[in-house]
Amino acid sequence: MNRPTASFAMLSLLCMMLWSSEAFPQQSGTMAQPSHLSEASSYIGRSLRGPDGKNLGRISDLVIDRANKRVLLAVLSDVPGLETKVVAIPFASLTSTGKRLSITSYGLNEVWLRILNASMYLHELKRDLSLVGLPSTIDPEWVYQIYLRYDRVPYWKEAGANEKPLSEKEIVSLNGLMRSIARLSQGKMETRISDLIIDPSDGRVAFMILSHVSEPVDTKVAVPFGSLAMKDNHAFTINLTDHMLAEAPVFGDRDKIDLKWASNVYKYFGVQPYWTEEEQ
Repeated sequence: MNRPTASFAMLSLLCMMLWSSEAFPQQSGTMAQPSHLSEASSYIGRSLRGPDGKNLGRISDLVIDRANKRVLLAVLSDVPGLETKVVAIPFASLTSTGKRLSITSYGLNEVWLRILNASMYLHELKRDLSLVGLPSTIDPEWVYQIYLRYDRVPYWKEAGANEKPLSEKEIVSLNGLMRSIARLSQGKMETRISDLIIDPSDGRVAFMILSHVSEPVDTKVAVPFGSLAMKDNHAFTINLTDHMLAEAPVFGDRDKIDLKWASNVYKYFGVQPYWTEEEQ
């Protein structure tokens, strides 16, 4: 084997090792406790950087898989060279370090593209418009292809996972949820969804924040996200009683969104925390 051929083979092997180890991490089968929880709205408006630090646009919305209580996609706007178009990226491809939000890999099913720069990534987006835009009705097969193009294993297809199949009827946007009116299924109280609390490490939605719970004070409380039910495209119900919601712990200090706080809220509502479900 001559030297150029040997060098090419070695580089190819190295890229394949990086691709297999970073893009498809091994699953432990055990759901880890959340080390950090944050408000979903804190992602909106944040700039997204590539692995090389280049600007890729800003996050304008998150897409929620309500059935599996997960953030499914991040919607990227103001993408250089794409004008008013948006780009959907698997939420699992994002990583947040301090105030910096980055994409872990340019993906696109191209081993060579993984080690190139933002210019090549943006060129690929403009070349393949199937990667651009967000359909009004999100087809699960389309989402599946997006995950594959970004070298991500779809969580609803992971071996041994207890996730439900992706359903277009269960997919909602964060912007659509926020400020939506929600009524109690076992009472007369009416409230609004003002935010979601998510685990950035895996996109799980732990809570929804409800406002206008009591009058005249604009009280906010955190409620396990699993209690939310969709009545129709524009209305939601919450499977709680007036008394339970009125007496719920007030959501106030955002600096106290930690595991202890989360466990206490789940305990109040008599719900098992999702991170303990696989420990039984």
